[in-house]
Amino acid sequence: MRALLPFTKYHGLGNDFVLIDARELVFDPALAPLLANWKTVVQELAPRLCDRHHGVGADGIILAMPLYGATETEPFESQFKNRGKKSIGEFPARHNSSTATEASGAAFLATEYRKAVASLTGDYPQVDSCELSWVYTNSDGSNAVMCGNGLRCLALWARLRGGVEDKEFKIATAKGAVAVQISSDKRICVDVGQPILDADRIPVRQSNASASGLIKLDLAIAGGNIPIIAVGMGNPHGVIFDDSVWNGWDSAVQSPGMSDERLREPDHLEGVSRQELVAIAQFVQNNPAFPQGVNVEFVQVVSRDLVRCYVYERGCGFTLACASGAAAVVVAGVLANLLERTTTVQLPGGTLEISFTEPDDRVRITGPASEIFSGVFKLEHLTGLELCSDSKAEANCK
Repeated sequence: MRALLPFTKYHGLGNDFVLIDARELVFDPALAPLLANWKTVVQELAPRLCDRHHGVGADGIILAMPLYGATETEPFESQFKNRGKKSIGEFPARHNSSTATEASGAAFLATEYRKAVASLTGDYPQVDSCELSWVYTNSDGSNAVMCGNGLRCLALWARLRGGVEDKEFKIATAKGAVAVQISSDKRICVDVGQPILDADRIPVRQSNASASGLIKLDLAIAGGNIPIIAVGMGNPHGVIFDDSVWNGWDSAVQSPGMSDERLREPDHLEGVSRQELVAIAQFVQNNPAFPQGVNVEFVQVVSRDLVRCYVYERGCGFTLACASGAAAVVVAGVLANLLERTTTVQLPGGTLEISFTEPDDRVRITGPASEIFSGVFKLEHLTGLELCSDSKAEANCK
């Protein structure tokens, strides 16, 4: 038994994602079990889809759920766009849409969609004020609450394919509603709210908090201590301001013709080998001080409004960009009196503008997002899940 899973590929500064429209899953009887069991199935699905050699290749999976389609009072079928490929830029034909609609009916589909959305995101704060919601999963199948680059990609998808017409709207997340402003695909701003500066909520142990909210800790490692500033952005971050590992930034990161894999995992930064940098990041991630793991940021302060940064993320290692990591860097830098409240963060994949505003202490991330391509992924046996459970669905899978 098998099914075809429709997706669209996006990236924000090279931080790339497989985006799946939940409406497509409930619309296709062959895929309905996937949505109903998403939290369990995605743990196995994510490593397959995100594998860069045997899958689509990505740093994570975004399940997109427009909320306006969850009501039975509107024509639910009309919310499914581009089911047949008619021109460049539209999805390829995948399903026998008329058969699926006749078999189930729009009202039934709306009910099933509403149940699935409520099960996955119904407990998100302020969900009733949002136009869409999401579930984000790392490439290793682990869950993540926040991903700034992923949110910008979801925002662009909402405008291009999700039926959202306004340039300002809200996305429901487990951390709370995220306000979005789209000026263009090159400039998308997401308001990810206030940083978490409480050790228990980040969470982090063995730390010392200053009056300004700065949470510092020193982790002992062979050769000395690693000074870390802990910040929560809905996910935990450990920021390291240490120029000694960045002497080779220009040569190692900005060399012409540098391959994607070299950027993703640098072979050498002057004064520290790639293996040493990975070892430091993994040591920090696995340290008992961070009971849920941590994203690790290596930072060089160029000036009070410019930093260079490399991020080793939970669940996927070095990435070309991590927007929540960039936000954590600026928050940590402001609290340590190293940076201005509006700072440019240079990452291997490009540049983000981070604002840590006064007096509300909210963090806003501004940068680009891009749609790359759409297609289908051939799904075969997933543990504990029967795809194509009836004859009509089976016919659609072949």
